[in-house]
Amino acid sequence: MHINSLSEYNELAKAYDIFKRDDNYPAFFSLLKREFIDVCKLGRDVHSLEVGCGTGTFTHLFNEAGFNIDGVDLSPNMISVAQNKYPDLRFAVADISKDPLNTSEYGLCVALDDVLNCLPDEISLRSAIINIASSLTAGGYFLFDLVSLSSFKNYMGSVDFRKYEDACVLSYPLSSLYNTGRDPFVLGFSILTFDGRAATWNKNDYTATERFYPKEDVEAILLKAGLSIAAKRDLVQGELVAPDSTSASCIQKHLYLCRKEATNDDRRAGQKA
Repeated sequence: MHINSLSEYNELAKAYDIFKRDDNYPAFFSLLKREFIDVCKLGRDVHSLEVGCGTGTFTHLFNEAGFNIDGVDLSPNMISVAQNKYPDLRFAVADISKDPLNTSEYGLCVALDDVLNCLPDEISLRSAIINIASSLTAGGYFLFDLVSLSSFKNYMGSVDFRKYEDACVLSYPLSSLYNTGRDPFVLGFSILTFDGRAATWNKNDYTATERFYPKEDVEAILLKAGLSIAAKRDLVQGELVAPDSTSASCIQKHLYLCRKEATNDDRRAGQKA
């Protein structure tokens, strides 16, 4: 039975960092900074926002790089973990598909690590992109990733087991192995953590539901929201490559950097200034 994203991620919050332990966030951030962020030539004092910040890892990395950044997530439990991990950073609860963000405030907005793929339908996706676009200053940037169909089939369609000194993680598909992308992809996983005081293992079960959105559909939504594509790359084996330069079956994610076009009102304001 499908559980909505809020319920899933509220449940997962306490074990999320264990589940993501093998993800090399600093290496991925370095790629993003080199291929996208540095190209924007944004001043580090530009007010920035991470939507779907989870437990705050990317927010922390942007802050360490000198960005004035806030983090928001729809899960109060995720925000609680993030605030405990990084007490000096600013976090808040917000659902980007429903909650309008501060209008024209941010020079950079990022949605990384499957955030848009966690939205339940195209209506929510469209609403989220419109809300993000409205939160950007004229000329502001939106950086995000999209999971490819082949990645969904390879990752959320396979069984994986990882063992650490203090934890074990078993993940397995709960959706059809013949899913063509029309239905949600549901990953089930069990996490065992070792209780040293009781000398026992504790087991908890979780699910994560994501959806495939064709990049052509997303690009059309971006255009209607007033966002032009400034740059795009594909993630292949931990490296960013030019779009369509490799087999579709090898692509893990599509990465986009978009820029908010100035409106007529923005142009008039600039002329008066």
